Amino acid sequence: MTPKPTEEDANSWLRSELDRVFPSAKSLISEMKLNERFKNVTFETLNQSNFLKSVKHAFPNPKLNWDQACKDFKAAGQSENKP
Repeated sequence: MTPKPTEEDANSWLRSELDRVFPSAKSLISEMKLNERFKNVTFETLNQSNFLKSVKHAFPNPKLNWDQACKDFKAAGQSENKP
């Protein structure tokens, strides 16, 4: 504390005040996650290799037969595409 602080002193004080109030960028991104949600199912989506696994993970209900539902939907899509 001096009667006339330098610009460096002012910057240092301001930085310390801001650091107390605002979180660091590192703390904000440390828990960053990406969640994928399928909102529309197309025939192309069903043919993606990870689609069925993603559905089973998102909706883990042992009473639901996702394999059969996927198979039925694929069959319907294939029959519609045939001339």
